[in-house]
Amino acid sequence: MTSTDRTDPPTRTGAPPRRTGPSTGPAWTVPPWTFLLSGTPWRALLDVTLTAALGLVVVAPVVATWFLAPVWAVAVARVGRRLPVVLGLPRIPDPRSSGRVRHTTLRGRFRDPLAWSELGYLPVFLLVAGIGFALVVLTLVSVSVAVGAATGARPQDDDVIRTWLDGLRLSPPVELAGALVVLVVLLYAVTALATAHDLVARALLGDRTGELEHRVEELTDSRRALLDGFDAERRRIERDLHDGAQQQLTILSMNIGLLAVDLDAAERDGRDLGALRQALDRISGNVDDAVDALRATIRGIHPRVLVDHGLGAAVDELAARSPLAVRVAVDLPVRPPARVETAAYFVVSEALTNAGRYGAAATVQVTAGTTDDRFWLEVADDGVGGAVSSPGGGLDGLRERAAVLGGSFHVDSPVGGPTVLRFSVPTQGEHLRDRPDVVRWRS
Repeated sequence: MTSTDRTDPPTRTGAPPRRTGPSTGPAWTVPPWTFLLSGTPWRALLDVTLTAALGLVVVAPVVATWFLAPVWAVAVARVGRRLPVVLGLPRIPDPRSSGRVRHTTLRGRFRDPLAWSELGYLPVFLLVAGIGFALVVLTLVSVSVAVGAATGARPQDDDVIRTWLDGLRLSPPVELAGALVVLVVLLYAVTALATAHDLVARALLGDRTGELEHRVEELTDSRRALLDGFDAERRRIERDLHDGAQQQLTILSMNIGLLAVDLDAAERDGRDLGALRQALDRISGNVDDAVDALRATIRGIHPRVLVDHGLGAAVDELAARSPLAVRVAVDLPVRPPARVETAAYFVVSEALTNAGRYGAAATVQVTAGTTDDRFWLEVADDGVGGAVSSPGGGLDGLRERAAVLGGSFHVDSPVGGPTVLRFSVPTQGEHLRDRPDVVRWRS
C-alpha cells in the first residue's frame, strides 16, 4: 500500500468529524494544567458523585434486607454497567441482553458465574461509593476554602471549618494556594478512583464471551481488508512494472536492435559513427529511466532505507522528497518492531501526500516516540482540513494496519484545519532491536 495510490480526496462536511477512541494515555502522564483543562477530571468527579449518591440511597436497604443481596446485586450491576458512559467510555455489555445467559430455575442462577460476579460487585460498588463520598466532601471543602481565601470570607455556618482555618493563621494567598493544591490532588484521586472502579466493573460485569467474539470479528474484518489490500497492491505493482519499467526496457531493446542495424550499415558504407554515439547516449538514458522506475516501484513496496537505518532516516527521506516544508522529530532510543516501523512509514507517506494534494498545506510536523510500551506517531499540517476516512481509501487502509497491530489510528480534521493524524500501537512482547534512532529535525 503506497501513499499515492490509496489516497482519496477529503470529504468536505459542515462539521468536524467526531473523534472516537481512548485518550493517548493515563491522566497522570500529562502535565497538571493539561489534565485540568481536559474533561477527564470533571467527568470522573461527576461519575464518583453519582456513585456516592446512589450508594447512599441503596446502602440502608441492602443492609436491612441482606438476605435479598442477590436481587440488589442485579440492580446495582445494571447501574454499574451504565456508569462508564459518564467517563466517555462505552457501557459494559450485559450478557443477559445478548441472550447468552438464560436461567429459568433458582438452581441454575446459583450455578451462574455471572450471578456470583454481580454479587461480588455489590460490596465493591458500596466501597467505591463510600470513598467517593469522602472525596466529594473534601473537594467541596477545598472549593469553599479557596473561594473564602480569594474573597476574604469565612464560612459562618460551619464552626469546624472556621475554627480550623482560624487556628492555622495562614495569610489569604497561602491559604488560597494550599486549597488549590489540595483540590488538584483530590481531582487526581477522584480520577484514579473512577478509573479503578471502571476496571473492576468491566472485569466482574463484562461480557467476556461477547468481547472475544467482537475481537474475533474485528480481526476477521481486518484480515479480509488486508487481503483485499494485498491484492490491490499486487495489481498496482503489476501495473507500475508494465507501464513503467517494462515500457522503458522495451524501448531499450528496440533501440539496441536499431543500433545493431546501424552498426552493420556503417561497417558496410564506412560512415561516421557520431550518430551511433548519440544513439548510445539515448540508450544509456533509457537504462537510467528504467532503473529509476524500478527503484520507485521497490520504494513503494518497502523502502530499503527503512530496513537499513530505521524510521527516522526513512521519514527524513520522505521529507526531502516532499514539496512541503516538513519538520521531523523522531525520538526512538530503541527501534520498534519492523511491522510497526512499516506501518508508521506509510502513515507519514499518506499524510504528506494528502497534505500536499488535497489539504493545501504549507508545513507539516512529524513527531514520533515511545511511551509506556507503546509507539506513537503524530502528523499535523496547516492545511484546510475536512478530511474524512472513506471505506477502501488510504486513511481506511491505515486504520486497518493499526487494527491488525492491536493499535489505533485517529484523524482529527475540522473544516478550516488543521489536520492531525494520530497512530499508536503496542510494542510490548515484541523483539526490540537495540539499534538507536536519534532525534532528527528538518525545516
